[in-house]
Amino acid sequence: PGGDLQITGLEVSGVADYGGAIRAVDADLTVTGSRISGVATQEGGGIWSQGCSVVMLSRTTLVDNQASGGGGLYGSAGTIVSMRWSERTQGPRLVGNRAGFWGGGMFLTGSGTDLLARGSQWIGNQAEPPDVGGEGAALLVGWGASARLLRDPLCPASINGCTRFYGNWAQSGGFPEFPSIVDVRAGGRL
Repeated sequence: PGGDLQITGLEVSGVADYGGAIRAVDADLTVTGSRISGVATQEGGGIWSQGCSVVMLSRTTLVDNQASGGGGLYGSAGTIVSMRWSERTQGPRLVGNRAGFWGGGMFLTGSGTDLLARGSQWIGNQAEPPDVGGEGAALLVGWGASARLLRDPLCPASINGCTRFYGNWAQSGGFPEFPSIVDVRAGGRL
């Protein structure tokens, strides 16, 4: 636990037993220009973090990862996630991630856990258990966590890097007509 890790231009894929492609505890993690894809695990398919600072910068993509909670990213116990758009490149993306229950793209839980997204894309993420329904296809903000989803004022509406949600899907309580793309549970703040 602890330490700093900066990842630039890395491609990671595969299967992890617990904790995704990247598991960070009480650390500072910065990911730039990287692709984390096709990882299947219990929590946090792409990134699993506890008590960390996680910064996702331009051209970072979490794609086609699977977990019961937080298909793309799972953050708990005071993890601070920052997603930033760059004027020269596209913003970070969560694409096609799947959760068996909570937060297809991202699941945040626990006191002090926070997300600040300025220019990010959340596309085609799913939360879909077959019998009971999923919550938060793109994002689930759990107890004690908070999230701020902002459009960067420098980001023109015509640029792909601006914050947007597209094609996310959840089957809530077994009834697809009541989906939740972004879900905030009791004690969470958006």
